[in-house]
Amino acid sequence: METEPHILVVDDDREIRDLLARFLRKHGYRVDSAADGREMWRLLEAGRFDLIVLDLMLPGEDGLSLCRRIRSQEANAAAMPIIMSTYLGVAEAAAKIARDQARKRADDPATPYLLGELANHLTTAELAVDSMVRIANDLDFEPVTENANAILSRKTIAANAVLATVEKALEVAGGAGFYNKVGLEKLARDIH
Repeated sequence: METEPHILVVDDDREIRDLLARFLRKHGYRVDSAADGREMWRLLEAGRFDLIVLDLMLPGEDGLSLCRRIRSQEANAAAMPIIMSTYLGVAEAAAKIARDQARKRADDPATPYLLGELANHLTTAELAVDSMVRIANDLDFEPVTENANAILSRKTIAANAVLATVEKALEVAGGAGFYNKVGLEKLARDIH
């Protein structure tokens, strides 16, 4: 009988999914992983999990919707913790929507400046995340205060830049309320 806690990691980014799974296995957990909601449901039907790490931005059904379905359908769902992970994917999705909307406002002289600010915020988030990954060295790093401080500092920079990206995306697209149907307001709510 297997006694290690069993964790399901659901993330469409293979690199992140594999890195997290390796880290968890290294620390004694049993881990299964899925790239989307369909694969997640197949694994949930086949086995029991003690925890789910669920990405917010997934192809098809998003993580928040999947979380709600798990809570409403699973017999032990109230007892099963679900960790929602959100990061760069939200900012990238918001930036894409904003760039698509900006094409409709190409004659507005402010649009290129707003798009430049959007790109700066997104690049800052990407660089901070890349730097965290380098410091983590494939999770083979010394657990010392300097490394923890460096990683947490970059996490804060990334989080602030992701938030700034989504807020700038709303501004590029015309402000809150104008583009509810394209999903920007939902991304802004999700990131807050």
